Amino acid sequence: MYAEDAGQVVAVAGYRVMTTLAWGRIVYIDDLGALPGVHGRGFGALLLDYIKSVAGELGCDGVHLDTGYQRHAARINYLRNGFELACHHMSWTPDVSLGPN
Repeated sequence: MYAEDAGQVVAVAGYRVMTTLAWGRIVYIDDLGALPGVHGRGFGALLLDYIKSVAGELGCDGVHLDTGYQRHAARINYLRNGFELACHHMSWTPDVSLGPN
């Protein structure tokens, strides 16, 4: 989905509905971003509000997302829009240089 300003796409979001053992049926936000020139103008909040309304309409238990530690402004925006710091996302990446055994 996207938000426009004067006919130009200025913010985008990608999400999916999924069911997890830990959180139940949720909307998971994969991507959310805005052009640097429109930061602070409410386009991200507009997309977040829409996604929250989708979650409500679908009877989901919540909306979840991951954001990088270095993305301070994004984290502040999520907190301002009703999200809370709920967990640490962990990941592991295989060493592809080793190749298959």
